[in-house]
Amino acid sequence: MVIFKLPFRHLVISLFLGLAQTIAFGTSLYLLTVFGAYIARDLALPLSLVSFGMTFGVLCGALIYPHVGRLINHGRGRQILVFSALSFAFGLIIIANSHSATIYIIGWGFMGCAMASGLYDAVFSQLGLIFGKDARPMISLIALCGGFASTIFWIISGHFVRSIGWREACLIYAALHIFISLPIYLFILPTGKWHEIHGQKPTQLVLDINTKQKLMIITSLFMCETLVAAIIGVHIVNMLSGQGIGVNIAVAMAAIIGPSQVAGRFIELNIGHKIRPITSVSAALILIIIGLVLIGINPQNALWYLMIYGAGIGVLSIARGTLPLETFDAKIYPLLMGKMARPIAITQAFAPTIGALLVARFDLISMLLILCFIVALSLAASIYLRYIKEDIEAKETI
Repeated sequence: MVIFKLPFRHLVISLFLGLAQTIAFGTSLYLLTVFGAYIARDLALPLSLVSFGMTFGVLCGALIYPHVGRLINHGRGRQILVFSALSFAFGLIIIANSHSATIYIIGWGFMGCAMASGLYDAVFSQLGLIFGKDARPMISLIALCGGFASTIFWIISGHFVRSIGWREACLIYAALHIFISLPIYLFILPTGKWHEIHGQKPTQLVLDINTKQKLMIITSLFMCETLVAAIIGVHIVNMLSGQGIGVNIAVAMAAIIGPSQVAGRFIELNIGHKIRPITSVSAALILIIIGLVLIGINPQNALWYLMIYGAGIGVLSIARGTLPLETFDAKIYPLLMGKMARPIAITQAFAPTIGALLVARFDLISMLLILCFIVALSLAASIYLRYIKEDIEAKETI
């Protein structure tokens, strides 16, 4: 296994950062899965407004993504991730003490800034800056650890909401960021000054036309993938229950996506070093298309097809860090990750609403064909990216 071949220092860094990412995802993007209905009841708000809190947070994060990438590129990755831990804690404390929609949404504003500065993009950027292409197995291992966030925190949140209440649970989650994540970023996260790593000032960097073109293609690729993943994540239960499948069974089927993502990441961790990230991306997109098509053909057996879909999504979550790392120079990797993240975050914020409109208008097979077409656009982008990259390399060789 690749995990046993990692240098000891890299392994320790990856496992601790994986723990911090598990906490970050579990207490942010997965927070409302269990707490949403209870928050809506206690604050006397419609569930849609409670969910809008997260959308507002994601949009707030989208505003600062490029600045986060720029600061990491200037060697301030530790400060950024420390800021994220404090912002997570502050946002959770505000949410825990909210008694009105305004205060609740303000809390999500801080959470959104924390997500922009403390989830995969920021951590991957810091590791790419420090370790270059050697960061790929570390990125895979961190994403593998983060894949357990939903399972772990759904169980913990379910226990907390019944035993102590969602407000107290949010305060406990805030403490996790202060007493676990913050020390990890202060004492374990690798860091260094930009000029010490690359021997020049970051202000000397200028993006050429080829870099801008590849950045646009990769960003578009992951925007399409994010749109589909967010729509499926929010609406798959309704889509399946509309085919005569019981809600409880549909929920059980949808739950397999999380473990399947972990399985996909585990496979990527062990064999990914043998193939290029662009190949992993293309294979993952094909798996997603196959899974969606089979669900449309035979929704009664969707459990098996969601496993195929989930494995593809799991590999792509790693590729979002490794593909830009392979494509671009490490010295501009954090900067470009920040530029990519803003449109992807905006897509993620509006995807549930777009999905709701599609679900209301189209039947299951038509809906899934639309999503397959969107994924096919990502697949075409990955093939084109391979072509232009090889074309550029051939010209340089000549």
